[in-house]
Amino acid sequence: GYGLAHWLLSFISIGLLAWGISRLGQWLSLSTLDCAIAAILFWLAGEALIGGEWMFDGVEPKTLAHGCGLIAFAGVAQGRWRAPALWMALGLYLHFLAAGYWLAAAILLGILLGQRATIFRFALATLALTIPLLTLLVMGQVEARSVVQPPDLPPADYIYSILRVPHHVAPFDPTNGLLRQTKTSLVY
Repeated sequence: GYGLAHWLLSFISIGLLAWGISRLGQWLSLSTLDCAIAAILFWLAGEALIGGEWMFDGVEPKTLAHGCGLIAFAGVAQGRWRAPALWMALGLYLHFLAAGYWLAAAILLGILLGQRATIFRFALATLALTIPLLTLLVMGQVEARSVVQPPDLPPADYIYSILRVPHHVAPFDPTNGLLRQTKTSLVY
């Protein structure tokens, strides 16, 4: 069943990204062909343009979260707040950091467009929808501090952030490749 599940989730992930790109394209007055060319260039550039994420070769919660975040971003660009808040909340539940990027980008875009009331409603609705998630995240951090650390092992946050995925804490370290991906992203 893994192959079928992977195929189905890949299809959903690409569908979310395509929907977000098309909505953003509408706001920018781009044709369908323009949007398709942008997506193809993104894929040809190695698709690792958003913090080293891959979008088309596999599925994990962050690929779905990016799609939800892009849909929400496009909705905010069009001056909406209700549906974008729902999409953003879904993205945050899927992957807090990936959708958090889109949340920050959407809020900044709304401010730059002078949509202060819309952005306030959007941010407040997103916050209200994610209170259970935020509560779990905060409780997890508080409880993690009360766990007795074995003396012969490094802390879990050190293992995860320094040993396993160092690009999370040192994004500009030339050994982890994120700087190269960022340069490619800026060129794109």
